[in-house]
Amino acid sequence: MSDHAVLPLPAPARLQVERLTQEAYAPFGWVIGDPPAGGVIEGPSALFFHAHDFGVGAGGEVELVWATYRGQKPIAEKIEMHRLTEQALIPVGAAPMLHIVAPPNADPLAPGILPDFSQARAFLLDGSRGICMRRGTWHMHFGIVEAATYMIITRRSTTDDLSAAIQTGSEPAETVIYKTTPILLDLSGLDL
Repeated sequence: MSDHAVLPLPAPARLQVERLTQEAYAPFGWVIGDPPAGGVIEGPSALFFHAHDFGVGAGGEVELVWATYRGQKPIAEKIEMHRLTEQALIPVGAAPMLHIVAPPNADPLAPGILPDFSQARAFLLDGSRGICMRRGTWHMHFGIVEAATYMIITRRSTTDDLSAAIQTGSEPAETVIYKTTPILLDLSGLDL
């Protein structure tokens, strides 16, 4: 992956981490796991409901990726977005994780697009629910425990493209990655 010019941030480069709600997350995507007001089906041994129609993009194949995020300092130094697909993170094992997002650009395929840090938010994914990001949503994830395992639902070609970029140092075609000045994710209001 090639480094891009460092993007300026509004001072201070700090985001307060907030608890995840559907209302707060709506500009970036959907919260997965909250039962709807109607539409819950109760069978003899289970309750179930429709959660989301996943959009992989034209000609894409859905892929399930098993990812274990390692604990790290809550400082973002890059942010990425996927041009062709939504992406979902579903917790496995109830471990928490931090998630920074900025809204998608009007056209995720446009050249030279940049994240809008003035609208960036940071959320605690507490391990009880997942999220599905809209196509083009800028994001980065941070493990805050030793191992936070999440199932990622994504587009197979996006994973292949990113894997090739990591292994060869080339620029990915389906993902845009921007290096930025450090952004500290402030957990002080969460009582963790």
